[in-house]
Amino acid sequence: MGGWFKGTDPTDDPAKLKGRLWDAPTLYIGKADTGKSSTRGLQKRISEFAKFGQGLAVGHKGGRYIWQLSNSRDLRIAWLPVTDRFAKVAEDELLEEFFVAYGQLPFANLRR
Repeated sequence: MGGWFKGTDPTDDPAKLKGRLWDAPTLYIGKADTGKSSTRGLQKRISEFAKFGQGLAVGHKGGRYIWQLSNSRDLRIAWLPVTDRFAKVAEDELLEEFFVAYGQLPFANLRR
């Protein structure tokens, strides 16, 4: 279960989550910036994501539905290095490709 942050419980209704889950290989698409001006690179983002899943109060609510899955410990993280455009642009492109292929966003993405 994810950690509370700023007094907010990240838990959502299991029935609502069940309606969002279907057979797709990707459950969440996120981004991490790199470069000298970024303090939230890939390692930091993954660390925040994992700490949130351990129930710690960290400022990372993205993908919070992942931690309500009974098999969340069995899931894997993959990444795509992007050097030719901003991470947000790449994230938007991946979300759009997923939406075109499946007609909806990945399970744990709540917005585009």
